[in-house]
Amino acid sequence: MIRHAEERTLVMFGASAAPVCGVRDFSTRLGAALEDRGVRIVYVWSEIEPTWGRADRTHAVAKWLERLAAVVKTECPAWIVWHYSVFTYGHRGLPTQVPRVASRLSHFGVPLIGFLHEFAYPFGR
Repeated sequence: MIRHAEERTLVMFGASAAPVCGVRDFSTRLGAALEDRGVRIVYVWSEIEPTWGRADRTHAVAKWLERLAAVVKTECPAWIVWHYSVFTYGHRGLPTQVPRVASRLSHFGVPLIGFLHEFAYPFGR
């Protein structure tokens, strides 16, 4: 059964590592444009402190994924839009959290759209 746009819910999923964040700003603008077209947007966003070490990031990601699971269960979204940036999903440029997040997203059975923001890290910088 094809649903009308006004019956659709989309989860906007991502993280920021700074108060000024182009990834978060882009997701907000994209969400606003989709809302103008009748799509309901639910944000599941996390704030990751750039000073956190690997253990703190791992703990924050676990809590964030729990929130996402609760939202997926209650909202039954038609899609999830995953905003990825190496600065928030990694440690020193290595995408250490990506396998865990991607694995969890794949278990929801919800179509996934990925936006890759800064998906490569210039080593030596």
